[in-house]
Formats: sequence, C-alpha cells, structure tokens
Amino acid sequence: NLVSAVTYAPTQTFVQESPPPTSRMSRSAAMFGKGSPRCGYLCKLTREREYLRQFFVLKPSTHLYMFASPSDEHPIGCMDLDCDGSVTCNVIENCEDGRCRFEVIVYGDKGHAQKNKLILEARNKEVAEEWMNSLESERLSYAKAQVRDCLDESKVLRNTIQQLENQINDFKFIEKERDDALK
Repeated sequence: NLVSAVTYAPTQTFVQESPPPTSRMSRSAAMFGKGSPRCGYLCKLTREREYLRQFFVLKPSTHLYMFASPSDEHPIGCMDLDCDGSVTCNVIENCEDGRCRFEVIVYGDKGHAQKNKLILEARNKEVAEEWMNSLESERLSYAKAQVRDCLDESKVLRNTIQQLENQINDFKFIEKERDDALK
C-alpha cells in the first residue's frame, strides 16, 4: 500500500494513495510510459523544500503518475488531473542555469477552491512548456470539451451548407423562370 505526498504547498499537502498495481503497470515505468502523451524526468518540490528528480508519466486517463526511476514497477504517487475541475500551469521561476520551475494547480468543481498543487522543475523552459501544454490538454474533460466544440461547429457548418443549398436552388429556379420567359 503505497502512500506518497505528491506536493508541498504552503497551505496544504496533497496526499493520494497510489493506484494498485495492475497487469498493465507490472512492467517498468518506462514501459508504462510508452504510448503516453508525455513521460520523462522532472524534479518535484518536496516538503523539505528540495527538488527531487523523479520520472513522470502522463496518461490520457487524466492521471499523472510519479516514479522514482524509469525502471520502477510501481508508482510512488498519482495525481488526478480531472476531478471535475480545471488544471492551470504557470511558470514560477526561470533559473539562471536554464532550469524552469512551474506549478500545476488542479481546481475543484467549476474552478472554485484549489484542490491540489504540484511544483515541478524541468531542465529548460522548452521542456517545461511542453509539459505544461500536455498537462492542460491531455485530460479527458479537455478532450470532451474539444469534441463538444467540434460538434457545435459542425452543426453551424451544416446549417450554413443548408442555407447555401437553398440559395442555389432559388437561383436555379429564378434562372429557369428567366429562360422560360425568353422562349
């Protein structure tokens, strides 16, 4: 039974039990990360206010898994990124040596109270931005919202097509009447 502090935040520490190992996860973290939108090393801010290098795997099932190394079979922590809320990622510091620190904040229902906060460090700003984009966009709720937006846009386009087809038919009718009058 693995329990791990996922993050340190000045006002709260989010602790979540790691998911039980499954046949899919009985392989190494690196194998678990294959086919995932993003996996790799980041440093996580600990309770001791130090950055600890860990291997992270973002799965489209809206979870961010944390492993001590890519060869580990079991995660040391897991953060649910959906929770009926939203995820915000912000750069909090660009270090002189090029490292970039950013925070991941998971809000509760309808963006109200902050539920979880994770502070991470990437080796450079580009890697941090890639992770932040993935964390914000590779969530199930985000994908569902994108599908809803596409369906709405599709409906609007179908209506526009129908209106244009009606206009074409009207022009054809007018043209036919004109041609009949000229005969």
